[in-house]
Amino acid sequence: MTWLEALVEHGHAALTESLREPLWRRGVTDEQVALFRIGVLPGARLPDSLSPRFCAWWEGHRGKFRNPLVLPLTNTLGAVHGLQFRDIDPRVRGYLDYFETKEEPSFFGLAQAMETVWQREEVWLVEGAFDLCPLQRHVPNIVSTLHAGVSKQLGRLLKRVARKLVLAYDMDSTGLKVAYELARELKDTFEVAVVKFPRVHLVNGEKAKDPNDLWSAWGDARVGDYLRKVRSDINNEI
Repeated sequence: MTWLEALVEHGHAALTESLREPLWRRGVTDEQVALFRIGVLPGARLPDSLSPRFCAWWEGHRGKFRNPLVLPLTNTLGAVHGLQFRDIDPRVRGYLDYFETKEEPSFFGLAQAMETVWQREEVWLVEGAFDLCPLQRHVPNIVSTLHAGVSKQLGRLLKRVARKLVLAYDMDSTGLKVAYELARELKDTFEVAVVKFPRVHLVNGEKAKDPNDLWSAWGDARVGDYLRKVRSDINNEI
C-alpha cells in the first residue's frame, strides 16, 4: 500500500456518522462515501509515515482548513495519484489539490466512471466533487475535472475511451463560456454537448449556479427526471 492509499484509508476510517452529516446535506450518500473512499482529517491531523514532500507541503497549507475532507484523485485503474482537500464545513470556501505525480490523468471519480464509459463511449464532465455526487447517481459515467477545462493530457485519455463528451459545468456566465469554448475546440474530436442547467431560485433567494445548487433546490427525484430528459435530447442530437 502506498502512503497515499494509507492516508485515504486513514481519512475514510475517521469519517464517523456525525461527520457524515455535512456530506449528506451536500448531496453525498453513504454509498458514495464508500465508492469514492471519501475521508476527513479531524483537526487537520495527519497519520504517521507519509511522504516527506507531502508533509512539507501540508505544513505550508494546514491552516487553511480545520477539518479537511480527503477526496482521492485516481487514474482509470483506481490508483490514487493525488488528493483534494476542502473543509467539511461548506461555509469555509476554497480547496487545495496535491499531486504526487502527473504522469497520467487523475481526477475525482475517474476510476468509478470507467466501466460505464467503456459501455457507452460517453463521458460527462463536471467541475467539483459536490457537483458530481448528485448527478453520479443518475449518470455513472461522470468525472470531476476539479475546474472547468480539459487539459491536453485528459483530452488524450478521453480520445481513447469516448466518442461523446457532455460538458455539465456550472451554469453561471463563466462556466457556460468555458463550456461553449471547449465545445468549439473539441468538436472535431468528439460529439460534444453542453448541458444548460436551469438557474432556479434557492431557498435564500439566489439563483442556482452549479449542479449541486440544482440538487439542493430540486432533490434526487426531480434531478433524475431532468437528467433522463437531457440524455434523451443529447442522444437525438449527437
